[in-house]
Amino acid sequence: YNKLTINSLIFPLPGTTVVSYQDVHPRSYYMPWSIFNTNGYKLGNNGIERWSREQTLLRDAINYVNGLGQFPDGATIDDDGDGYVDNLTFVSGNKTGWSSLLWPHEWNLSRYTVMINGKTVSTYTFHINSVLLNSTGGTRALAHEMFHALGAPELYHYTNNGITPVGGWDVMDTTTNPPQHMGCYMKAKYGHWISIQTIPTSGTYTINPLTSPTGNCYKIASPYSATEYFVVEYRLQTGIFESKLPGTGLLVYRINSAVYPNGNAGGPPDEVYIYRPGGTTADNGNLNTANFSSEVGRTAINDLTDPSSFLSNGENGGLRISSIGSPSETISFNLLVFPVVPTPMTPSGVISDTTPTYRFTKIVGATRYGYQLFLGTSLVYNQTLPATACGAAAYCIHTPVNVLADGTYTWKVRAMVSGVWKAFSSSRTFTIAKVPIPISPTGTISNTTYIFGKILGATLYRYQLLQETTLVYNQTVPAASCGTTANCVHTPATVLSEGNYSWRVRALIEGTWYSFSAPKAFTVISGGFDSQFTSDADGWNPMNGDWAVGSG
Repeated sequence: YNKLTINSLIFPLPGTTVVSYQDVHPRSYYMPWSIFNTNGYKLGNNGIERWSREQTLLRDAINYVNGLGQFPDGATIDDDGDGYVDNLTFVSGNKTGWSSLLWPHEWNLSRYTVMINGKTVSTYTFHINSVLLNSTGGTRALAHEMFHALGAPELYHYTNNGITPVGGWDVMDTTTNPPQHMGCYMKAKYGHWISIQTIPTSGTYTINPLTSPTGNCYKIASPYSATEYFVVEYRLQTGIFESKLPGTGLLVYRINSAVYPNGNAGGPPDEVYIYRPGGTTADNGNLNTANFSSEVGRTAINDLTDPSSFLSNGENGGLRISSIGSPSETISFNLLVFPVVPTPMTPSGVISDTTPTYRFTKIVGATRYGYQLFLGTSLVYNQTLPATACGAAAYCIHTPVNVLADGTYTWKVRAMVSGVWKAFSSSRTFTIAKVPIPISPTGTISNTTYIFGKILGATLYRYQLLQETTLVYNQTVPAASCGTTANCVHTPATVLSEGNYSWRVRALIEGTWYSFSAPKAFTVISGGFDSQFTSDADGWNPMNGDWAVGSG
């Protein structure tokens, strides 16, 4: 992607003598101990003996070559200027057993401080001559170990438990010849060459091949885990480095951020795992058929398919991908995202019920809900209940045990999924009041209709209208006369003359008259430009006359 150039320098420069270093110890000294090789290093004590012998060998080799002037002054060996040699490569003879000292690997020279032209040697790759000369292994080993030098971990298990996490789909697990690419997660997390795009909502998505510089890596959250998520990429079995892939299509990965940055060497659990038919926590399945597409007949993955989107512990992952398309320049798929944050619905507005009922959307996979209620900024209710308390209704309904006093409240709720508390819902505000809140009329108007917020539980309303300080209207009507609208609307029978007025209303609840609402002031004007404007021009009077000459 034109993000990295590796400059490889071979010393000495052309035209001078190439030297090698021969150690004072025989080859057997750098091989594992056995009854046939009592000169070898012991495997116990966390590999201290092997580490010590290897680090001493490399120190002595560097000092020997240095002493012969094989590293010319001025050579660029610290390109990022951090004081360390960027990477030093050693090549030895023939390999021994896997993961032994004489085996291709990457490490850091940490036991000794060894300098080349004033720069400290740290990261190095250790290669084997017989492997590099092998037509099926040379470039594979170079590519694998160089990505280690850039910070990437192993993607295969050091201890064979029968599970291959990634296999031939990534150069950091089972390398092909020629070597294949590393997956998009590895490129983004350890190479920093591409970006992972999070897709948080349901929809149809199109993804570019992994070899494209952008739009080639999607992240999808698991609704059931705070540490594990899914990554999808599109692999094409074409070109120099992808020609030996097991197939073409969409790959679906499970990423465990709790394992980062340790890879899969100590797994399971694994940092990176590819879903494949037949794959479970106990069975490897068929890793070579991990590719999804309509051409191969694998077009969906969820908690009920094979493979299912299981998490590292074997529980459901909650991924829902379907309608995976045919491979072409791109490949498409449908995603259905589970919500993890409840949507509050009621209560809201002005209510008179002092034990209001919360109503909100259920969350798939939730085991508990946590409720919080605030009066102003004070927490007055904090309760955690099993999700089963919601019953079988389409929505969850909960009534706090507290009897609430008059005031303005906000409530919110959150869900626990797979043992993890998700974010709280947005707040829902409501006011408990037995006193109506007036809405209109107000200002200078000709329409005298009262509008106010209904009071739940009211059976009667009493209206009073005052002109200045004189009571001109006092009427009690059934609350049912308000009808089924959200607010109550009432027009006095009295025709009001011009003047300044105020009106108020109170409610009868369970046989008790509660306080009047705050007065709502308005002025009645019978006509003219100060009157209320409506679509049929009621209240407007024609005005005729001549225009006078205005000011400058």
